[in-house]
Amino acid sequence: MTTRDDIIRLAEVLEIFGPDASRWPEAERDQLEALAGRDVAAGKLVAESRALASVMAHAPAGEAGAELKARILAAAGREMQSDKLVRQPPQSVLSRFFGAGWSFVPTWQSAAVMAASLACGIYLGASGLTQPVFDEAFTMASLEGGFEDAETLFRSDDETDLDEEDSP
Repeated sequence: MTTRDDIIRLAEVLEIFGPDASRWPEAERDQLEALAGRDVAAGKLVAESRALASVMAHAPAGEAGAELKARILAAAGREMQSDKLVRQPPQSVLSRFFGAGWSFVPTWQSAAVMAASLACGIYLGASGLTQPVFDEAFTMASLEGGFEDAETLFRSDDETDLDEEDSP
C-alpha cells in the first residue's frame, strides 16, 4: 500500500537526484523504483521528471557575447575604483535634507533626545504614575524571598550599618 509519505519522499528524491534511478540513494532505490512501477501518481512524478530532464538536456546553453562580457568587466572595474575612494561617514536625515551647512545636526539631535527623556522622567516622577509599579515590584520580591525586610538592604554581612559614615 502506498502512503502519502512515500509519494512525498519520491518527489524529494526526484528533485534532488533527478529521474535516473542509479543516482538515487541505494538504501531507498529498490523501494522507490517499485513504488514508481505500481502507483499511478508515483509513475507520473517520474515521467514528469524525465521529461523535464530531457528538455534541460536539449536546451541550448546560453553564452554571454563579447559585448556583455565587456560591460560586466567595466562595471566591476568601476565598482572596484569606487571602493578605493574614501567613504564619507553617513549623514543625518536633516543634514541631507537641508544641505552640508548643518554640521551641528547630530549633536542637536542627541541633545533633543536627552532633553525629551529628561522631561518624561520628571513628569513620570512628579505625577506618581510609577509608584504602583515600584510597590508591586517590591511586593513581588518580598513574596519570592527576595527581601526579608527593608533593613537587610542597608546591612553588610558583618551586621554593620552601611548608611552610617565611619567616624574616627
